[in-house]
Amino acid sequence: MLSSRKRQIKRIADNLWRENNLTPGFDIHDLLERKDIIFRAENLEDGVSGALLVDGDLKIITVSRSDGPQRQRFTIAHELGHEALHDGFSVSVSSTAKEYYRNTKSSTGEYEKEIEANFFAACLLMPEDAILEEIHHDEAIDDNRISQLATIFNVSQMAMAIRLSSLGFV
Repeated sequence: MLSSRKRQIKRIADNLWRENNLTPGFDIHDLLERKDIIFRAENLEDGVSGALLVDGDLKIITVSRSDGPQRQRFTIAHELGHEALHDGFSVSVSSTAKEYYRNTKSSTGEYEKEIEANFFAACLLMPEDAILEEIHHDEAIDDNRISQLATIFNVSQMAMAIRLSSLGFV
């Protein structure tokens, strides 16, 4: 992904963070309510973590009921990324509806729009500025600190480790 596109995505996530007065570990279901997006947890086919259905003003995010809460939270943020970034990207469901899926290919780097939605999710759930407020510039980031930060931001340790690495902290 081009650095200019990363900056644009980060800016969109940061604006959503500021406009909604979000704080680390914010209630993502509350954000969905504010955005008039319906949430559902359902049994999805193997390999599918979530989906976004857009049909006019109707927006529904569905996540896999079998995923844990932090995985569901990241999937919701990923689908919000599609909603914010990819208005024209869809899998046809009907002539007016658009549906987006988060599946096992989403994290492989195979699809640019999936990479962008994952980056948006990371920026929304773990904004760089909020992370900087939680850590000291010269602080050593070990597994224990990653676990603490993951708890603060209500994400998995793996998601936090990847985010910290992408920001150059580990």
